[in-house]
Amino acid sequence: MIMAYRNILTDMAASQFVSTYQPFKVGEWIEVGDYYGRVIERNLIQTRILTPDNEIVVIPNSLLLRKSIINRTRSGGLRIQIPVVVETRRDLKEIEEQLMQIGNELKVDLLPDSQPQVRVTQVTPDEARLVLLLQIANPAKRDQIISDVQKNFHEVLSKRR
Repeated sequence: MIMAYRNILTDMAASQFVSTYQPFKVGEWIEVGDYYGRVIERNLIQTRILTPDNEIVVIPNSLLLRKSIINRTRSGGLRIQIPVVVETRRDLKEIEEQLMQIGNELKVDLLPDSQPQVRVTQVTPDEARLVLLLQIANPAKRDQIISDVQKNFHEVLSKRR
């Protein structure tokens, strides 16, 4: 009988651990292994999270003991990286300034006292790869902010041609 309920007993014991140490609460954004989302339910056996793609992921509580839990809500927001690729014939300094301007326009969504950052990650004879780094306050807005930045940057590039 114990062998049949071994996994359930492990999940229940892990639930007690999570209740005691409270690494997260319902409503907070967490990352566990390859899964990222907002906690929508926690019970004795499992924890359910809702991903940014509106998928529900059921995580056995025993997995919470074996994997690292990153609480994105308590950690002071979420750092997002938005990659940009441009032709090397364009002025990189100007591209950096445009990305910084776009990032600064999102100030209301950024963490207080955080500044957008631009980094050049790779330069080849044909293209340059940059990344805009933002610290956002609300992890739920991650996909919308990435979309807005990419759309705004595309509009800026279209005007410059």
